[in-house]
Amino acid sequence: MIEMEKSMATLNLDFYSGEDIYCDGSVEDELLEYYKGEKKLDLFREDTFYITSPIRENIINWYPFKKDSVALEIGGGMGPITGAICDKCKKVVSVENSKKRATILYERHKMRDNLEVYAANIKDLSLKKQFDYVILIGVFEYSKIFFDTENPFEDFLNYLKELIKPDGKILIAIENRYGIKYFAGVTEDHYSKPFLGLKGYENLKIQTLGMGEWKDLLKKCNLLNYKFYYPYPDYKMPSAIFSENYLPKHTETSKLQVFNYAPENYLYDYRSVLNGIIDNKMFGFFSNSYFIEISNDNVKLSDISFSRIQNMRNENYRTLTIMHDNKKIYKYPLSNKNIELKQLKITHEKLDSLKIDNCKLKLSEDKLEVQYIEGPLLGEYIYILYLERKKNDILEIIDKYYKFLEDISTDKKIENPISDNINKIYENCKVLKIGLPDLNMSNVIINDGKFTLIDQEFGTDKEIPLDYTMYFSINLLYEEIPTLEELIKKEDLLSKYNLTIEKQKCLIKSAIDYFKEIDYFNTPVKKYIEKHSNIDILYEKYNTLIQENSELSNANQKLSDEIEKLKAEISESQKLVEKNGMLQNQMNDILNSKSWKITEPFRKLASKVKK
Repeated sequence: MIEMEKSMATLNLDFYSGEDIYCDGSVEDELLEYYKGEKKLDLFREDTFYITSPIRENIINWYPFKKDSVALEIGGGMGPITGAICDKCKKVVSVENSKKRATILYERHKMRDNLEVYAANIKDLSLKKQFDYVILIGVFEYSKIFFDTENPFEDFLNYLKELIKPDGKILIAIENRYGIKYFAGVTEDHYSKPFLGLKGYENLKIQTLGMGEWKDLLKKCNLLNYKFYYPYPDYKMPSAIFSENYLPKHTETSKLQVFNYAPENYLYDYRSVLNGIIDNKMFGFFSNSYFIEISNDNVKLSDISFSRIQNMRNENYRTLTIMHDNKKIYKYPLSNKNIELKQLKITHEKLDSLKIDNCKLKLSEDKLEVQYIEGPLLGEYIYILYLERKKNDILEIIDKYYKFLEDISTDKKIENPISDNINKIYENCKVLKIGLPDLNMSNVIINDGKFTLIDQEFGTDKEIPLDYTMYFSINLLYEEIPTLEELIKKEDLLSKYNLTIEKQKCLIKSAIDYFKEIDYFNTPVKKYIEKHSNIDILYEKYNTLIQENSELSNANQKLSDEIEKLKAEISESQKLVEKNGMLQNQMNDILNSKSWKITEPFRKLASKVKK
């Protein structure tokens, strides 16, 4: 037993088999040195980001663990999830088969006094009926390695049953072999081959399961009390957790984040097909991953229906939003430095003072309760109109939204702009009565023609032109509904509200300046913005693409005209062929008739006379 000070975690090597079954290569040595404090390491490197990113914790940090619970983590790996479990539970036992990985896990979390780490095969430990929670994140697919039996999945699940208390729970996160991303050509996670899970694993050792297979398995093990959750884009780097009680809205799918762990050759952006899957009530079947909560009969399962984690934000602004089955909504800070909840409360109080309709908030010490408002988001409302091809209704509701913005604005000279760039274009103009940098159609609910603001997190004393809000509202609308362009040209809409190219450049620069100033984005996003922050160059590329697109459209139209012309000629030719066929049939009828045969001698005589 390696045991440090009382206030530290412990590492137990007594049950180590002497063989490491799984290894990620040389990066493990680098990480061990890094967590020991012996080496600096770029955590945003392709081979380290996935292992070290706090985004990994999103698969578990929303789950409502009991405060005084004892949890067992099977297959802790290098500890990407372990810290989040330690935050939630009174005691955590983490078992990892590999000695090196268990050591990395220990070094990473050694300051936690509620953690015991074992380098061991779980079957070598005597741990029956001890745990409130048994947690397997990306482990159950290795059932055939744990159990070399005729029914390894059943045997593993029955074994897990023996580890939990009578009211305990098994929590499993695993890929879905029928995940929509695999239909788009994303390679199978363990073998790096496209379509492998879809076609069937045959005798391969590592296998994932589909929803139907899971339900059959749970039934065989007499575990009939379970709940499926759908991490998006998957359990590895989730930004949202959905369930049957809360499935994604149409306008959410296009902007949900997708993380790649290696270069992938996608056949298409699988987000583009999700709306049809949702409409056909098949989102669960095609979910890329599952998080399954399993327990014995009569044990109450989680009442959470949805959670959302803001991955791109700096820790000061990272929050966890949770909706319960009773539609109660809470926001939680994800760091001690978090300033967002207080700012959100202050902003909504200012909206109240200005008599601008908004959702009500109640702030307590560790969370913010948010009033649930009935009705669709304005962007979702427009999407439904788009599906019905109601162009005029869309234009009318956007115009109504613009008039609403006018009602909450005032004409004035800008003295305290959100960015100095504003003064280069704007002087006297319509300015929002309250600075709302994040106001757009995705945080406005429409009900009986009335607009209600929700989730206004970034209130500021800086002055924001109405144009700023209108531009980003239109821009985000077309991000959420890319095919809206087929019905209403985005450029036409921007032109209607006099949002010129110069204004657009100014507004984009201003937004970048503001969010840089408040240190809103996390490090990877900052790097991306720095790389792509030259708006003039971007617009030059954009205009070039617009011109090329226009030229292609013209060429396509000419080609379409030629095709129509050829179709017309082919149609005429077909008519002549048909007419010729009819004449030929008539000739055959005559030649085969009795009259023709009877008159044959007379025709021969007539021919001789002519000669």
